[in-house]
Amino acid sequence: MIDPACGTGHIAVAAFHMARVPPIRGHRSAPVGHGPRAVERALAAVSGVDLDAYAAALTAYRLLACSASVLGVSLDQVPASWPLNVAAVDSLLDRTEPLLAAGAYHACVANPPYITPKDPAVRDQVRAAYPQVAAGKYSLALPFTALMLEHLAVPGGFVAQLTANSFMKREFGKRYITESLPRFD
Repeated sequence: MIDPACGTGHIAVAAFHMARVPPIRGHRSAPVGHGPRAVERALAAVSGVDLDAYAAALTAYRLLACSASVLGVSLDQVPASWPLNVAAVDSLLDRTEPLLAAGAYHACVANPPYITPKDPAVRDQVRAAYPQVAAGKYSLALPFTALMLEHLAVPGGFVAQLTANSFMKREFGKRYITESLPRFD
């Protein structure tokens, strides 16, 4: 699972706990997943990326702190060799970050920013990278949708995004709704 706009890690931490103790359909979570192997596997299953280096660092810290808490140990006792898949890069534009590999995730979940990029150079770079959604005065919500659906998720993977519905009413979203979204179930 990846959150390509992880911020301070709320979604990543929730995904960590769900990966550690998956719910059983129709029942409460099974009382397993407290051992070191379950915690290590859960850490390996969760990835987060954010443009803000401080937010990414906080996400990494929160995942480590949750791991320590579940294990009942201090933070310095969490093995340094365990995977911590958090990076501070621009998810929309960086194609060299290994966490942003194409088709790497069965689940992509995000609450991306709904703003328009203020920097004209960044705005033009995003427009060039996502021409199907970044037309006119666009919101970053649709480039993140395109990133998750068309790049990060495996075919048939799950994508969930918290977003404003403004793209449905504005010009920049019409083409995406009519031409791109019908390709996905």
